[in-house]
Amino acid sequence: MLPTEQQIEIYKVCGYLNATSRFETRHRLFERWCEISARPLVIIWPFSKGRRKMTMQLFHCTDSILDDEFRSSFENLSKIWGASSCQSKSLPVEVVDVKLKHAKILASYLHQLAIDAYKRRATRVKKFLAIEGPPSNGEPKTWNGPFGGGCVFTIPGWRDLDCVLELDNGERYKTGFKGMKAPELKYVQDQFANQPGIFRLLNSP
Repeated sequence: MLPTEQQIEIYKVCGYLNATSRFETRHRLFERWCEISARPLVIIWPFSKGRRKMTMQLFHCTDSILDDEFRSSFENLSKIWGASSCQSKSLPVEVVDVKLKHAKILASYLHQLAIDAYKRRATRVKKFLAIEGPPSNGEPKTWNGPFGGGCVFTIPGWRDLDCVLELDNGERYKTGFKGMKAPELKYVQDQFANQPGIFRLLNSP
């Protein structure tokens, strides 16, 4: 099951999960929810002497999303808020030995770093392949998946598309769209930047 709507709203406002003695179940629920929605998952872990260790997971990506701009910003923010060290070369990224009140403030900045990183990744698309399905007859199309389903009222003549994106480092991602007039790279790139959860990683170099 997924977190409740109330839990999700609290997480959106706070921007982090504060680990407690009953944390493991919530952690698993939120990890699953964040993986579906491709939101960053920021966790503040208990640490000794009133300090904390913070981790941030990013989903539907590899370590290549941690570009120079992300790493520089992450390290600068960690220093500003008093971390003794940080790790930003691989996922999940990590901040070590930071006060709880500073960790909560830092968490709000980390979300924007992740959003910006996803958008920069979308600009690195070098190849685009669209496989068109048969034209629609105008009948509504429904589908079901492990996390729900949906319905699209299509326009006669429009087609379903399977799209594959290849980045400059050779990573490939795939997604599908129901009922599109024609494949448009700009639209697919926008979806890749803002809804990365709908893209599946096919390979990493």
